[in-house]
Amino acid sequence: MSLCMLIARQRSGTGALGSLLDQHKDIKYLGEVFHNDAINNEPNYFNFLQGLIAQDNLFGLPGNAEGKLDKYIEYLNGYSVKNNKIIDVKYRSLHHFNGYWHGPTDCPVIVDLARKINLPIIHLTRNNLLKTYISGQLADINSVWHARDKSELKIETVTLDVNKTLSWLNNIDYEVEKMRFFLRNYSNVIHIEYEQLFRSNGVLTDVVSKKIETLLNVTDVEEAKSVFVKQASDNLEKVIENYREVEFKLSNTKFSWMMY
Repeated sequence: MSLCMLIARQRSGTGALGSLLDQHKDIKYLGEVFHNDAINNEPNYFNFLQGLIAQDNLFGLPGNAEGKLDKYIEYLNGYSVKNNKIIDVKYRSLHHFNGYWHGPTDCPVIVDLARKINLPIIHLTRNNLLKTYISGQLADINSVWHARDKSELKIETVTLDVNKTLSWLNNIDYEVEKMRFFLRNYSNVIHIEYEQLFRSNGVLTDVVSKKIETLLNVTDVEEAKSVFVKQASDNLEKVIENYREVEFKLSNTKFSWMMY
C-alpha cells in the first residue's frame, strides 16, 4: 500500500480534488481522517485510536508517534483494495501525533515522520486567501461544506467584518509560509495551487495531473471530474455586500490584489 497525505487549509479545494481522485481505479480518497464528525466510523483516526488504546492504554498518552503511525497505516491497508490511499490532513489537524513537549513553531511530528518514511505528500494551497475566507463564511452560513449542486446554496453573498478579515488573512498567510518551510528540501512532495487545479470543464489540468501521476506512480488521473461545485462566484464584487469597504481596508496591503 502507498499512503499519501494531502495537506491543506480548510476551503482550499481538497474536497473537489479528493472526489476526483477517488474515481480513479487505483486511488482511494479517505477524507479528513482527523475530523471529529466521524469518530465512530472507519477509517477515522480516532476510531482506530480507541481500538488501539483498548489493547494497550499507553497509546493514549503522547509519545510513540512512530509506533502509532505504523499501526494506523497497517489499519488503513485493510480498508480498501485500492493500492493508493490518500488521507486529507488539514493544517489544524497536524498536531495529533505531537509528543509531550512541542514548541508552537516546531514542525508537526507527523510531517517529520512522513519525511522519515518517504511518504508522498500533496501540499495544496489557495493563493487568493480572501476567496478562501469567503468560501468558509458562506459554508458556515449555509451549513453546506461540500455542495454537489448550486441549488444547495441558499445564500450567496456575505458582509465582512473588515478588521477580522485582515487579521485572518495575515494569520493564514503566516501559516501557509510555515508549512512551505516545514516541507522545504523534501523530494517526495508536490505543491499544487488551487488556481491551477481545474480546466473550465471541471477536469484536472495537464500540469496537475502529471504531477500527481508521477508522485503516486499511476496513469490516467486527468480523466475524472470533480463532483462538487464552488461556493462563491469569482466576481467578489457580486459576493461581498460591503465590497468598497473591504477594498479600502485591503488597499496598500499585500492582499489588495485578491479583490479583483
